[in-house]
Amino acid sequence: MGDTDKLNGWEQWGKYVVKELERLNTRYERLEEKLDRIDRRMVKVERIFWLLGGLLAVFTPVFIWAVIETIKRLLSL
Repeated sequence: MGDTDKLNGWEQWGKYVVKELERLNTRYERLEEKLDRIDRRMVKVERIFWLLGGLLAVFTPVFIWAVIETIKRLLSL
């Protein structure tokens, strides 16, 4: 009878372990999905950052030139 009780105890423990592993696996998969979404967002943010940096690099000299030309014209009046 003692051996049967031990086996039932191990069986219950095994079921508990399997259940916990399944729960943890599900949680891990959800976290992976969240990280994938965050990675995609970060790629979008990086693209926007580089686009704005490029636009700033192109248009800053043009803006400065326009301001200087405007000041020259105002001073020549």
